[in-house]
Order: sequence, then structure tokens, then C-alpha cells
Amino acid sequence: MHIKSSEKVAIVGANGIGKTTLLKIINKALPPSDGEYMLGTGVQVGYYDQHQQNLDESNTAIDEIWSMYNTLPHQKIRDTLALFLFRGDDIEKTVSMLSGGERARLSLLKLMLSKANFLILDEPTNHLDMDSTGVLEDALNDFPGTLLFVSHDRYFINNIATRVIHMEHNKVTSYPGNWDDYQSHLAMLRDDNDENGGINKTQKAKLLKKQREAKANQKKRKKRIKDVENEIETIEKKMAEIEKELNSSELCTEEIKDLSAEYMVLSESWKKSWKMDRRNGSSFIKKIRKNFQNILLGMKRTS
Repeated sequence: MHIKSSEKVAIVGANGIGKTTLLKIINKALPPSDGEYMLGTGVQVGYYDQHQQNLDESNTAIDEIWSMYNTLPHQKIRDTLALFLFRGDDIEKTVSMLSGGERARLSLLKLMLSKANFLILDEPTNHLDMDSTGVLEDALNDFPGTLLFVSHDRYFINNIATRVIHMEHNKVTSYPGNWDDYQSHLAMLRDDNDENGGINKTQKAKLLKKQREAKANQKKRKKRIKDVENEIETIEKKMAEIEKELNSSELCTEEIKDLSAEYMVLSESWKKSWKMDRRNGSSFIKKIRKNFQNILLGMKRTS
């Protein structure tokens, strides 16, 4: 099993097959019973387990980050905590007071701030709600290093993985692409087995062709996502400009109507762009609607 730089690899398999054990061995938390592994030059491992054992129960959320990264400006730490949904009084809660989801977010934030370039995650979405999972997906998709993770969340695998490794008792099988690509490979193998009672050279060639197509589709998907992100950024900039104008007390009623109409058109365009990631999109659309309502309320008060 060879993992290359910048890959995002999901490990799947039956419960008890040894997925978590494998992660612990690579992280040197357990000695291997047999075989060997080797890390590349300059690789720094960062490890997350679902039990969040790397937290000091007596620290507040902000102190937990500050204690490890005290060279960062205090406001930068607050801003970073806010990105992981720690806002207001939440940052002053002690770790012992945090819910399972909050502890998970804090542990993941510590990991993302570390200098690790090879992240190993064991069930990272356990305890996370939809918004928190969306935040984690954004952070991991922006992460320039290598990622190896175990997860039962097929939506998370679909949004993150560039390769899926299926573990069995006597072998591992690698499938390029995300969860959907992995399922397509399995379906093709099942169909071939049903027709011919086994895998022959022709079927292996078909599988290799399918894998090459999956790699090509993965590249196209990444380009499409990048194009959509650029489109969203352009729309958001224009919306910000309109918000600024709407907040001006110098506008007449007709100008307000025109800007409001343009804002709503942009909002709909933004909404369509975000349909590629429904979980992120739904929460952001709610924020846009609330923001627009606040603008209108603000104009009502000033007028």
C-alpha cells in the first residue's frame, strides 16, 4: 500500500478488520505484529482519534489553542476559533464543559494548526453535526498535505477522498476516486462475476480502464469545483458591494428597490453554485437570507 504526497485516502472495510489498528501503527501508538512501514523524508504526522485524548480538561477553549500556539496574535486565535464555530462565550468554556461535538471541533482545530503535513484521522465526523462537518470538509479540502482517514460517513468520503482503500483479512484493494467511484467499481465487479463466475483478463482490463476513467473524472471534478469556487467568490464580492450601498442613508427608494432586486438575483445565482455541496449551501443560504433581512430592517429604522 503506497500513499503519495497530497493524496486524500479513505480506508474502508468491515468492523474489526483492523482499520484503527493500522492508523495507530503508522502513528507509532502501537507496534506492528508483523511487516513494516516507512514514512517519506520530511513527513510530520498529525493524529486525531475519536476519543479526543489530546485535550487538557482544565483549559478553556481559547487557552487550549493559546497554550500550543502562543506566538499567534490573540485576535488571530479568536478568528480561527470562530471558523470552527466557537463564538462569544463558547471560547471561555473549559474543555470539561464542552459537548462531544465541541471537543471534536477543538481537537481537529489543534491538528489543523499544527505543522503536520500528513494527517491521520480516525472517524473524524463522529459527534459532529452538519455545520461542523461542513467546516471540517472545507478545512481538509484546503489542506495541502496528505490525508489518511477511516470513516463510516459515505458523504464525507465522497467530498474528501481522492482514493479509497478497501481492507480485507488477507489483502487491501485500492480504488481511485471517491465513494461513488468506489461503489461503481464494486458494482462492475459484481456484474462481471455474475456473468462469468470469476475475473478473467478481459474483466481486469475493463477494471483498469474504469480506474483510469475515474482518475480523469477526479481531475475534471477538481477543476469544476475550482471554477465554482471562483464564481462564488465573484458573486460574494458583488453582494458585499451591494450590502455596502444598501446600508447608505443617501439612497432613494427607487435605488433601494433596484439594488434589492439585484441582490436577490445574485443570491439565487449563489444558491445554484452551492448546489454542488448541499450541506454547506443550506447553512450559507440561511445566513444570506438573515443578512438581507437585517439590511432591510436597518433601512427601516434609519428611514
